Amino acid sequence: MLGKQEADNVIHQLHKDGHRAYFVGGAVRDELLQRHSSDIDITTSAKPAEICLLFARAHQMNTQHQTVLVRSGNIQVEVTTERGGSLEDDLLHRDFTMNAMAKTVDGTLIDPCNGQKDLQNRMIRSLHPKERMMEDPLRMLRAIRFVSELDFEIDPKLLSVLKQQAYLLKEVAQERVLQEWEKLLKGVATQKAFRYLKRTTLFRYLPGFSLSNKEMEKLITMPKWDQPNESIFAWVLFLIWIDKDSEETLRMLLLSNEKKRQIKVRMQLFYTRQTEQLDDWMLYQSGFDVAQDVEEIRRILGLDSIEPDHISKRWDALPIQSRQELCISGRDLLKSQQQAGPWIKQELEWLEYQVINCGLHNAKQDLLQCIERKRQDEK
Repeated sequence: MLGKQEADNVIHQLHKDGHRAYFVGGAVRDELLQRHSSDIDITTSAKPAEICLLFARAHQMNTQHQTVLVRSGNIQVEVTTERGGSLEDDLLHRDFTMNAMAKTVDGTLIDPCNGQKDLQNRMIRSLHPKERMMEDPLRMLRAIRFVSELDFEIDPKLLSVLKQQAYLLKEVAQERVLQEWEKLLKGVATQKAFRYLKRTTLFRYLPGFSLSNKEMEKLITMPKWDQPNESIFAWVLFLIWIDKDSEETLRMLLLSNEKKRQIKVRMQLFYTRQTEQLDDWMLYQSGFDVAQDVEEIRRILGLDSIEPDHISKRWDALPIQSRQELCISGRDLLKSQQQAGPWIKQELEWLEYQVINCGLHNAKQDLLQCIERKRQDEK
């Protein structure tokens, strides 16, 4: 468990002040699965106000649960007041049995819902599936996200509830759905997860980008890939595989503008590469990371692609790798003109092209002479 010593310190401090405190949820599950876990959750008998008084670096979150973020050393721990007034009540009301386990600071496992057995059976199960899913319909998509992440199966009783209550997902805030969707896309068993999405019809109720039956059939055959931590890469491969209109889809999705830009530039390069070779100017405009991702997607899709080492060598060989390295600026160009305008950007881009593709020496005097000749030719 990453940051366990710092989290131990939080529990010890809570104990010292007379409160119960245990590790709970995903961190306990992942430790039993011998998986890396970056999130550490603690449940305690202490109330949020008591937690905030106890720790200098604490901030109460504005959520439905009584959760306080506590900074301990270099990590942040979520400390939540027990639901129901006891540890057992808290665990009995958690979404899935595999998340309904706790550990004491000395490592004793507390497992009233047989979550460890379900882990061993690779089964996602809920004690009272109808009630738990109705409390928060996002849990239905979360179940399928866990299928993708862990390569588990869904318990038949839970699966039946997902089918019956799938329509409730459309009422969940899109931002929350997208967080689960990205994790699903980055999983190790996406094809299995997509099959469950189709069986439950949950795919029809994804806010902002509901999928068609035809798209789901195609997603079930989407190839696996080796960059599980890259959400941008996952979005691009997903959109390309189902041939989704990226402009329209991105417009509807509540992703950050930067994430949308990163997705869009990769989509553009991918479709350009369908008909053109990757030349130095294309590489320069797209950037190294973008080109690497697009070539990897081409490899996954069985298309001719450029090896990573070759892209790296070509990138290193470029005379400049960004406009900031150009030995001339907009101010230099403006000295010879009366008024600023879009022409500055156009001339700088023209000079970049000359340096990258035409061998123009990147020296201020050479650049000024070259742009002056261009202006004279255009008169």
